[in-house]
Amino acid sequence: MEGGIKVAKSKLVKANQKIADGLTTGFQKISDGITQGFNKMSQGVTNGYTKIEDKFVEEFLTKDGESVEEAKKRLKKDFAATIRTRNNTPRRGAWTGMSVKRGEIYYADLSPLVGSEQGGVRPVLVLQNDVGNKY
Repeated sequence: MEGGIKVAKSKLVKANQKIADGLTTGFQKISDGITQGFNKMSQGVTNGYTKIEDKFVEEFLTKDGESVEEAKKRLKKDFAATIRTRNNTPRRGAWTGMSVKRGEIYYADLSPLVGSEQGGVRPVLVLQNDVGNKY
């Protein structure tokens, strides 16, 4: 009788293992599909943003005869030159005391990144009212 119980336990263990393996494989396929979908969506958003940014720079920020890439480099350099400390050395995030108005466009350093956010120096549009921009 004892041998029969061992065989039954053995079959039960094998059946449980087969179910567990099937669940693990199924979960991995779902996880891979979600990850691939997210990566495609993220890439699409990034590409879309880059196209919008390039069109914006081309339309509003390039000078005569300047390419979009040249304008981006120039604006990045200009932005770095405006962010200075008292001893005139570059400093990320230093307040310059400039007057910021609603509807104006600035280049801002959007670092540090959190998750999959766009970072680096990017054009930003001021939406806040002028009273709030004083503080």
